Parts: sequence; structure tokens; C-alpha cells
Amino acid sequence: MLKLTESIIMSRNICQIVSKQARTFTTFNSLRANHTTETFSSEEISIGVPWGKIAIKTWGQGSKPMIGLHGWLDNAATFDRLVDYLPLNEFKLYSVDFPGHGWSDPIPKGMNYSATDALIVIKRLQNEFGWSKFDILGHSFGAGMAGWFASVFPDCVERLIMIDMTAFGPQALKKQSRSTRKSVEQSLKIHETLSNPNLTPPTYEWADAVGRAHIANQLMHGTDSIFRESVEVLMKRGLREVEPGKFTWNSDLRLRIPSPVHLVIDQVEQMATNIDCPHLLIKASDSPLYMSEEIAERVLKIYKNNNPDFEYRTVQGGHHIHLNEPEKIGPLIRRFLEKEFVNKDSEDKENTPLR
Repeated sequence: MLKLTESIIMSRNICQIVSKQARTFTTFNSLRANHTTETFSSEEISIGVPWGKIAIKTWGQGSKPMIGLHGWLDNAATFDRLVDYLPLNEFKLYSVDFPGHGWSDPIPKGMNYSATDALIVIKRLQNEFGWSKFDILGHSFGAGMAGWFASVFPDCVERLIMIDMTAFGPQALKKQSRSTRKSVEQSLKIHETLSNPNLTPPTYEWADAVGRAHIANQLMHGTDSIFRESVEVLMKRGLREVEPGKFTWNSDLRLRIPSPVHLVIDQVEQMATNIDCPHLLIKASDSPLYMSEEIAERVLKIYKNNNPDFEYRTVQGGHHIHLNEPEKIGPLIRRFLEKEFVNKDSEDKENTPLR
């Protein structure tokens, strides 16, 4: 199963991808040369869960908590280059490795991951640290989960920042049965692979592993989605050394099992309606929409019509713009975090008639 997956990843569009790598790497280093922001040191912490631990990378000493949520198959290092632009004298960022990613433990054997796992992880953090409210910063899958959480627990979220994910794309109801069947069949195959006593995870030299991860990401999100140096940042948590000079993946193979159920358009629209906190959505211009253009416009219209504190920005760049070119979106996020908004709770109290 592993060899089959890798052969698919390595076979498509490789020539096109490799031809662009030298150009993007040069561009990245040129931009980094002009990077003159304050630097913050990080600290590794974790919280206990019934199956092990959730690993968290933190920055800052501020009193305002902010949870950072990464994309699918990424990890907590996703914000390593963005943090220099955040007002971390005022905020403290808790960047999470979702279960089965990075340095967090995988779920128990025989079980499957669910999108709602992320909602529970966010709630566990809130309960662990005793926060009444907090900000959420999410990229890709993490942005979708951030929006989902803000719609389900609007009383818990102070501000919401979503990078390159408008919302989770809905699926037509008529396609649900086929998706469920595919998920069940894929689940059985992967669990059979993992239960093989002779299974040996593939190992690679560092440069080879980074190259494979780079190509896989570009096949998924576009050829300009991520620079190789950005992949190296993620792979510091995404790979583990199993013998001198040999590495294998940290991510759990079960994460590749497709979801058995998907949201339908009514659910996506209702979730968008429920978000009432200050909300910044940044869309990378060179990245896919991950839904039809029509549905994306419908969701954006709901955000704009239902939330006076919604801000939408389109920025030139690829899917991992926050890693590739943080200077393009960092100032936007900083201004949003430093902006004064009317406190919704206070406003509600002021508008409550006397009895």
C-alpha cells in the first residue's frame, strides 16, 4: 500500500514541478533577505489525552491565548515563519499537532480519524488551560476546523483568522453513498496493511524525503503551492530518524482514509451564518478554491451579510503563503489582531431592556 501510494505521488507532473523549484527557491531567499521583524523563541509543551499526548508548540508571553491549527498532513511548525509578524507581546500562540500528526500521538489501533477530532482537541485545550475565550488562527484544513468551531461554540471565540480556506467544501447528497463506500473499503485496506507483522515503514535520506513531500504537496495544491525550504520547516516535525541518516514519516497512514460522510450545502451555509466574531479570511490567489466558484461566492456573501466584523483579503501567492511569503500576510493579521472591535457581550447587555 505504501509503495503504491508513493508511486502515484512520484509519477505525475514531476518534470513540470522540478523546473519551477530553482526559481521559487531564489524568490524565497530574496524575500527573506528583506525580513526585518522581531523574533520570538518557542517552547514545546503537551497535554495528556486518554491515548497519549497532544504536542503543542508555543510562542509569546502575552495574556491573550491564540490556538494555531495546521493543514491536513502538516504540523505545528506551519506557523514558524509567520510568528515574527504577530503581536506576541500581547498574545501567546499555541500551535497544535493534531492527533497522528507531528509529535502528537496517533489514536488507538483499529480506530479511524474523524474531522470532529479537531473540535474535541480545541475544547480539550480550552479546558486544560481554563480559557473563557481565545483567538483561533488556522490554515487550510485547520482554517476549516477553526470556522467550524467558531460556528458551534461562538461564545468561546474572540477572533477568527482563516488562511486559504473559505469553508469546507460541501458534497452533493447524491454522491454521499459512493463516498461512504469508498471510505469503508479504503479503511479495511489500510488497517490490513497496518496489521501486517512484516510491515516495515519505508526509510529515506533527508533530502529524498523532503523532495517526496514537496512533490506530493504540489500535486495536491498546485505547483507553486509551497517552496522547498518551507517543506523543510514542516519536515522537522513531519519526519523522524529511525537509524543514522534514515528517516520515515511521522504522520499516521490512517489519515489517508477518506471521510465516510461530508457536509452538504445547507450545513456549510448554516455554519457560515453562525460565525459572529471578528473574522479575517485571507485567500491565496494562486491556490484552488477547494469548492466550486459559485459556492465560494455564496459562503462569502453570507459572511459579509451576517457579520459586520468580517474582512476578506486576496493575496498573490500559493496555498502555503504563510510559510513561503509570510511578509505578504503577516501585517494584515497583525493589524486585525490589534484592531479594536465592539465587545459583542457588552453590546448584547446594553441592548437588553430593563425589567
